[in-house]
Amino acid sequence: MSKKEPDKGYSPVDEPEAGPVQNTEGLSPERAKQIREHLFKKYRVYNGGELAEMKIDPQMTLLGADRLLCVGGIGFLVAPTGVGKSSAVRHMACNWAVKKPAFGIPAMFHLRVLIIQAENDRGDETEMVRDIWKLFKPSEQAVIRKGVYVVRVNDVVGPDFIYLLKLFLAEYKPDLVILDPMNSYTGGDPSDPKIITPFLRNMVIPALEQFDAGLLMVHHTPKTRNWDTSKWKQHDWAYAASGSNEISNVARFMLVIDPSDKPGLYVFRAAKRGARIGRKNAIGDPDYIRAFRHDRKHGVMLWTAASEDELEHVRRLDKEGKLGRKLKYPTPLLLKPLLTSRDEGGLTRQQLAEKLKLSGCAISQTTLYERLDAELAAGTIECDDRNIYTITMTGLDLFK
Repeated sequence: MSKKEPDKGYSPVDEPEAGPVQNTEGLSPERAKQIREHLFKKYRVYNGGELAEMKIDPQMTLLGADRLLCVGGIGFLVAPTGVGKSSAVRHMACNWAVKKPAFGIPAMFHLRVLIIQAENDRGDETEMVRDIWKLFKPSEQAVIRKGVYVVRVNDVVGPDFIYLLKLFLAEYKPDLVILDPMNSYTGGDPSDPKIITPFLRNMVIPALEQFDAGLLMVHHTPKTRNWDTSKWKQHDWAYAASGSNEISNVARFMLVIDPSDKPGLYVFRAAKRGARIGRKNAIGDPDYIRAFRHDRKHGVMLWTAASEDELEHVRRLDKEGKLGRKLKYPTPLLLKPLLTSRDEGGLTRQQLAEKLKLSGCAISQTTLYERLDAELAAGTIECDDRNIYTITMTGLDLFK
């Protein structure tokens, strides 16, 4: 606007399209106008006092005692292929529909759940659900009939899928959507942030917010897993998902199914925001793990709680941070030199390390010392005041 022209009352946000504001970001005049007239007015800016005094709406929480998953949020269930992710989320859907905890995670009310999946035909679905169905009373089954829905979608991706998702959200009005699996709907490489970021942040989350729903995304770990998890901290498990780190960043929470050292026994690790589940251990600290069995025996496909002994087993290993090392250096391997040296009165740590090295075991000194401390705690070995290690009767039982 030249100085000679009369003032037409333009404000900074409704300047004519020819003004310099429209060109600073490289936007077309049409897009700049859309941002000014729609997006700019859409966003509410709060001051610090308003946020501090604002009441949190408990009805916005779907899962967890402390806002684990809320409306508009995305949670992830991550696991290797073939461990039973699909049957696990069907079990979750049915339990949460009747407000029962599933794998230790509580629902805050009776959730209406829609599962959108791409990998299972109707026969597969029946195999997974029929045994779960028998766990519920007739009154609960009636709730599940009206509260859990499953649809197979395997022919649309990206923006087309988001449009279909909005139609499902409008029609069935679920509180929680489960996508099984994510890779079937992104339309690209999960390692590419140019694919993943727009799909999750700019397409999925706005759709969830529009229809007051949350989402649980089923996803895979990397194809090849040669991980040594012995030094992993709790937060390291949040990066167990295959693909871009943006997946872990977007996730409101992440639950990782980790195979244990026992066939059919799996550790469920609350890898991100696990404390918000609301579980506590015996000393009052957040409890991040649970153990469950998935044994496909006699045609039955059910997840069941692990026994107390199995749970204690995985908790002990997890507490010591040695599950990966335990798998790599099993107890019998470490104790065999002590077994053969019983008549010699035992071995020092250095002597044990030398014998293990001669046998082809390339365990480091630091790892050996930590493993020996764990075996002492487990009662398989003893150490006297001369720092001589000997095998106990409990250790001998491992060789029977």
